[in-house]
Amino acid sequence: TKNRKTGSETTTYKTATVTTSAARKQSAHTTATRVASWLHPLKPNSSTLGDRPIEGGDIAILVSSHKDGRYMQKILKQYGVSASTLAKDSIFTSEEARQLLTVFQAIEDSKNIAKVKTALATELLGATSDVILTLKNDDNRWAELIEQFYMLNQKWTRQGTLVTVLALLHRQWWWFDDDQTSAANMATCQTGKRKITNYLQLAEIIDHESTHLTNNRELLVWIHKEILHSKTVTEENRELRLEDDAKLVQIVTIHKSKGLEYPIVLVPFPWSLRY
Repeated sequence: TKNRKTGSETTTYKTATVTTSAARKQSAHTTATRVASWLHPLKPNSSTLGDRPIEGGDIAILVSSHKDGRYMQKILKQYGVSASTLAKDSIFTSEEARQLLTVFQAIEDSKNIAKVKTALATELLGATSDVILTLKNDDNRWAELIEQFYMLNQKWTRQGTLVTVLALLHRQWWWFDDDQTSAANMATCQTGKRKITNYLQLAEIIDHESTHLTNNRELLVWIHKEILHSKTVTEENRELRLEDDAKLVQIVTIHKSKGLEYPIVLVPFPWSLRY
């Protein structure tokens, strides 16, 4: 605006209001974009540390809480970047725990068509809706499937959960292309290795608990309770194991690390840090 008496001009700026939620989202995506550009550069050798390419383990993202860490990990995945959160969440909070329960409920009660269909739709068994429809309309194939579930139930009873999970992971279901196994089919997704690690760890814990119970039905009840009541824990065997941690982007809390041991440090949510 111009002052008529003095002839001088003044400029008035309007201040934009940004919510914390919007700032958090924008900052997370900006951080993920930058990290992805370092780890997956468009031009070869354009992102280096000294004479070598930047690796995931070179990068630390500092956050104030595990909640922020999990959020940042989720956004990074959208950009094709895997990260370790160093979280202490119970393995029973994972999606793999719920899916494992679903599959073993069907194995224990294979006469229940609804349970079997639900189990087939899990990532562990990997059947598509078209496959399930085919099975439903083909009595011979359905009978073969139920027989396989019966055999898995026998294996579970005699040899335990870990052996049965390994059998599931290495089974070549007819609906997989090129006779792939469940594990191979799962490994095609970005987080496949982590999922398989979770399944195996869950199986080990369940096997340990089975020594205190009398039958598989009681074991299913125990697993269900663990999923319902699982909270942050400190027992090492129930923390989420992270495969190849050193190769992944490290998401750490400011309380656990000041970031000085990492060549590259990013702080996406500086307003939430408490030193």
